[in-house]
Amino acid sequence: MMQSQVRRAAPEQWQYRQLLMGVEAFDAGWLTGEQFAAAMGRTVAGDGSEQVLWVASGLLSEEQLRVVSRRVERRLERSASASVADPLLDALDAAAEQLAEGRLTASRPENERYALGDLLGEGTSGRVVRAYDQELGRWVAMKLLRQFPSDPQEEARLQSEARATGRLDHPGIVAVYDLGRLQDGRLYYTMREVPRRTLRDLLEGLARNDAATVQRVGPLALMNLFLQLCSAMEFAHARGVVHLDLKPENIMIGDYGEVQVMDWGESHWAEQSGAEERRRVGPAAQSVGTPSYMSPEQARGQHSKFGPLCDVYALGVILYEMLTFRQPSLRDNAMLTMMAVITEPIVAPSVAAPDRWIPETLDVIVMRALEKDAEARWPSVQAFAAALKRHLEQRNATGLQMSLS
Repeated sequence: MMQSQVRRAAPEQWQYRQLLMGVEAFDAGWLTGEQFAAAMGRTVAGDGSEQVLWVASGLLSEEQLRVVSRRVERRLERSASASVADPLLDALDAAAEQLAEGRLTASRPENERYALGDLLGEGTSGRVVRAYDQELGRWVAMKLLRQFPSDPQEEARLQSEARATGRLDHPGIVAVYDLGRLQDGRLYYTMREVPRRTLRDLLEGLARNDAATVQRVGPLALMNLFLQLCSAMEFAHARGVVHLDLKPENIMIGDYGEVQVMDWGESHWAEQSGAEERRRVGPAAQSVGTPSYMSPEQARGQHSKFGPLCDVYALGVILYEMLTFRQPSLRDNAMLTMMAVITEPIVAPSVAAPDRWIPETLDVIVMRALEKDAEARWPSVQAFAAALKRHLEQRNATGLQMSLS
């Protein structure tokens, strides 16, 4: 009976939609066989609204309902224009048959812990999706490689990124939960899901004088964000991990001003094994990082010199950009930018942005971080942050506002 009802139902009908949603939720492992049966019985009876059927009954959470609904919408859009039956109808018929014969049980592929949701972001090699951890009952962010089957070097890099980040248990560094493979063989790691607002978003809002951003993030708050970033990097360096790709796009800002450093895919880290220490190098490319935030030694590809002072330089670029809304060595293309990083002098922040009223003390602090000779920079992130703290302590909030306005 259920099968014939499904075949007769038009795609726009409520019952048809709920049956499809039930199969999607069951397939994701969010419904047991008994729950599926109960929901299907209420669906055939036309009992209640979608919200009542799934959420008020406790079968799905609001977020799970949104995920399932989006999947069904995509199915319906495709089937509406297709000349052949939607494959999901066959799955629904099979489920109905099993239900009628009492053979329907909860089904989740062996070792498949996660149900994948929406895309959160993607880069040149990786993508991050929301995933529901079906064992712990929580949403996480899952990073996967874009291509599958995957290049072994890309897999090694993703593993290195997960392990480097997993070593760093700090409030300012995203927490890694799990590293493994999906049933289809794709390598992944999961981490805490963080807000999608980046430091780049904040800086762009401040640069265009967006009223909401300016009200939310004043000069003092901006400096506090930078000091939180420094704290996270001090922690990483103390544990032998160097980021090598610090930039505003890789720094997430929470709703309460908390900082999360992301994307440790370029990182180098040392692993102690007995008396022997070996250094793991994340990337294979000669020049590592993003050109306008690279240190000169990174731009030259001098791997033997990659260390904490590279991150000190990148932090100097970020502070420079916070003060001026400009990147000091940015040019028309990557090659010209790297040449500028290596050879061209940097203009002091107060000269680059005379309308910002940047005090000389801040000029000195930033310019020391941007020395082309690594040995002339601040000797550590801790020393860099301490100098900035001393400057801030010498100025009250009013003075800071005047100096950075």
